[in-house]
Amino acid sequence: MVPTAISASQKLLVTGEIGVDANLYTDKSVSYGPAGTAMTTLTGLTQAAHFMKALSGGVGTIDMEALPNVNGGAVVVGTGLRVKWAYFANPSTNANPITISFGAANPYVGFGAAFNITLAPGAKFGPIFTNDAGSDISGTCSDLDLAGTGVQALECEFVLG
Repeated sequence: MVPTAISASQKLLVTGEIGVDANLYTDKSVSYGPAGTAMTTLTGLTQAAHFMKALSGGVGTIDMEALPNVNGGAVVVGTGLRVKWAYFANPSTNANPITISFGAANPYVGFGAAFNITLAPGAKFGPIFTNDAGSDISGTCSDLDLAGTGVQALECEFVLG
């Protein structure tokens, strides 16, 4: 599933059929950029995960070494891959903001060592296009921490390669 929340100044071209069967984006590419300008293309897309991450006691961790499958099937193993695309949305049905930051235990620093964003209910962040600029996911570089209230959930999408 490709997020539809792309601003009017962005345009998105998906090359090939992006099916969610087996969670593979193999040999597919995603191009993006300001409308009317040269496009930047993401290539080498191999895995995708789209899921709701529920908080427990107001906290949660997204471990990119083991992401839920788009279809609820086998876990997406991100080890050795890079995040090429990320998207987050705090549903409007949530009563409180949710903060996303690099993890405390095994921080994923591919979005920067000071990555920290707070999303109000109904707010979206992304898509974040990193292509090959981010860090490889590993046992010491895989976590994003979430902080909010109660058992609220955050919509998350990752495309890896």
